[in-house]
Amino acid sequence: IRFEHQQIARRRDKEPALRAACDILMPNCYPYWSGVSIYSAAESFAQEGVRPEVIIVDPPRKGMERAAIAAVCGMSPERVVYVSCNPATLARDVAVFNGHGYTLTDATAVDMFPRTVHVETVGLLSRA
Repeated sequence: IRFEHQQIARRRDKEPALRAACDILMPNCYPYWSGVSIYSAAESFAQEGVRPEVIIVDPPRKGMERAAIAAVCGMSPERVVYVSCNPATLARDVAVFNGHGYTLTDATAVDMFPRTVHVETVGLLSRA
């Protein structure tokens, strides 16, 4: 589950109303919001012993750092959904995920900004 609140940079357990909503609507969901690095979130989850089945990442245009990819893969999710605003960094990062045993099984482009050159790409990486 990906949230669009760009202003919030707190984990759900620090925001009681949001935690309650998450618990009711999405049990076993551990959302992080923008402002928290993917690496920090993955490391925190790993330390807490969280082993998600699916991880959704939406990195900035520069893509993911290798350490962040390693941290995500270290939790051994079955699937990783990668939302990218830069197809070049998506391709680069998919190659790194391949080295960790994940393959790109599906991808689709989403034109969220009509009449511009910008396109979001959503890729599904599955563990081999």
